[in-house]
Amino acid sequence: MPPIYLGTDRERQVGKQKMVGMNAKLGKELRGSLYYLKPELLFSMIQGLIDNLKKQGFGKIYLIAGHGGSKQIEILEKLENKNRNVALLNPYNELSVDVHHADEYETALFWACYPAEEKNSRKITIGSHDDFFKYMGYDPRKKASLKLGKKMLNEIVMKLGKKLSKK
Repeated sequence: MPPIYLGTDRERQVGKQKMVGMNAKLGKELRGSLYYLKPELLFSMIQGLIDNLKKQGFGKIYLIAGHGGSKQIEILEKLENKNRNVALLNPYNELSVDVHHADEYETALFWACYPAEEKNSRKITIGSHDDFFKYMGYDPRKKASLKLGKKMLNEIVMKLGKKLSKK
């Protein structure tokens, strides 16, 4: 199935407001923060897809985590535990690097999946006053590379392949 470009995160109280993800870390709503779903909605949506696949006769269903947010992984683990024929594969587990949201590793991995985007993203000038730099403290593009991303992608594919052959 195609990827689901929606996810969830932990809510945090910031002043008088509940916020999630980078919004909570920066203490304000960021433009483009539109992919968030409440945890129970993400659970229900994926459970509905699992139910549809079961009706179609799929004997084993693999959920592959594309985002390592702890709340999102928690939801996927609940789905795995609830459904006997569902297995969660988290490619970030046991990886030789510690990947964090929007860091050089995630950036490099993105470039490995979409190589043309390396040149495109390196052309973009981001001012040092940008919220992203307040969050990260540095420009991950300076540490990321297509070579690093390809190495990571290969490692992920090999590890997932081994896990799938055992299941």
